Amino acid sequence: MNANDLATFNQAVALAKGGYKEVAYSQLKALLNRYSREPNLLLWVAFTSPTLEESEAAIRTAASLEPQSSTVASARQWLEKQQNKQRQLTAGVGSTPTPRTQAAIYASQNQPQSIESYAADSGSSPIAVEGDYTRGMKNIRANFKTVDPQTVVETEKKARPKSFRFIMLGGIIAVLLLAIIAFSFINSRTNVASGPVDNSPYKLYTDPQLLKQEAKNGDLVRFTGTLQLAYKYADKGDYYNWVKSVYETSRPVIVKFPVGSKLKPAEGTATYYVKVVGRSDDNVYIYTTIDDIKSE
Repeated sequence: MNANDLATFNQAVALAKGGYKEVAYSQLKALLNRYSREPNLLLWVAFTSPTLEESEAAIRTAASLEPQSSTVASARQWLEKQQNKQRQLTAGVGSTPTPRTQAAIYASQNQPQSIESYAADSGSSPIAVEGDYTRGMKNIRANFKTVDPQTVVETEKKARPKSFRFIMLGGIIAVLLLAIIAFSFINSRTNVASGPVDNSPYKLYTDPQLLKQEAKNGDLVRFTGTLQLAYKYADKGDYYNWVKSVYETSRPVIVKFPVGSKLKPAEGTATYYVKVVGRSDDNVYIYTTIDDIKSE
């Protein structure tokens, strides 16, 4: 048993001694999957199991591994006492034991035959509290110190497996990293205008506010987005706003489609090539006229 598993075993023993047998049982059963031939581990599983059938099976397995062990003999005495208690309770209601009855018996025991109470009752402990382990644990002494079971329960979150906690932590870190990457990408797309990145004479803009601030009359500019109808004039043409989001409260770029123009706004996203032709008197809007459209 490696150091981490031994620490988990010690913790489970402390929980069992403190009355938190269900939590201890969960940890011990997980260890048993890897150390099925550890007599001491089997006996603690027997002590914390919610059913006497499982307790009996665990003690029987431990006895087959160490038939001469005095600890196994003490565990058998403990099991016999628990079985007698169960028989007395079931005889009182005139029925045979059922899983529900056994669960009720288990739940009703405040700290059923803990290590200390058993020692006071029979002069011996059903399970070794401290000793040398031979099967995979030779020369390792387990020192079960008193701990605060409630603190252990809160920190272990009902004894969730360590792998589960690592998965949860990894998931949170991954989400945070994705959020940072997405924010950086969006920020770079919305706040930066580039100059001519190709041979096009039309300067590329990705932010309407930046276009309004920088562009001058006669400038050729382009942007990718969607257009939304602002108003129509029979003698002048149709005027559209460059829209990046339906939640925008300010739409400073207006694109004019003159009367008779063969160009029409795309139904979805497109790249619009326009020429700056003026500004509103209050400098809230910049007016452009359409030159070309390339659909995405």
